[in-house]
Amino acid sequence: MRGVDKADMLCALHPIPFRSKKWYIRIAWRLFDRMVINSWLLANHLGKQNVNWKNSRLCDFKTEIACTLLKGSVALQRPALVPIQRRQHSGSDTDENNRSKSDRKKRDLTRTIPRILRYDGNEHWPKFVKSRLRCKYEECELKTQWTCSKCELHLCIQPQHNCFVAFHTKQ
Repeated sequence: MRGVDKADMLCALHPIPFRSKKWYIRIAWRLFDRMVINSWLLANHLGKQNVNWKNSRLCDFKTEIACTLLKGSVALQRPALVPIQRRQHSGSDTDENNRSKSDRKKRDLTRTIPRILRYDGNEHWPKFVKSRLRCKYEECELKTQWTCSKCELHLCIQPQHNCFVAFHTKQ
C-alpha cells in the first residue's frame, strides 16, 4: 500500500481545481492528474542516472507542462525572461588578451526555451522580420532576419549552414 498512499499524498499536494456534477469529467481530470504525477516520478527516477538532470518540484513540473501546452497557441505566446549574469572585470586587460578564442565561454541565450518545446517538431516555421539581429544558435555569430515563429528566436537559414534546423533537432 506504499504506492497508493504516496500517489494520494502527491495528488493532495497540488490538486487540480475542478468542479463538475458529471462523474466522467471528474474521472478524466483525476486520470490526467495521475498521469502528470507518474511522469514526474518517472522523470525524477530516470533523472538520477543523468548528471545534467535538474531535480524539480511537482508544482514546477506541472507549471512547465501547462506553459508548454499553452505555448501551442500562437495567440498566447509570451517570452520567458531569464536574468543575465554579468561578469566582474578584474581590471587587467592583459589576461583577457592572452586568452584564446576557444577558451572563451560561449554566449548564453538571453531566453531559455524548454527542451520539450524546442524539440517537439510542431509548428516551427521560419518567419522573415525587418530587424536584423544576431543568430541565437550557440555555434553561429552571423546576423539574420529570420526568426522561428514558435520560439521567437533569430536563427540563420543559409545554404552553407542551417542554424534553424540544427537548433530544433537533438544532437
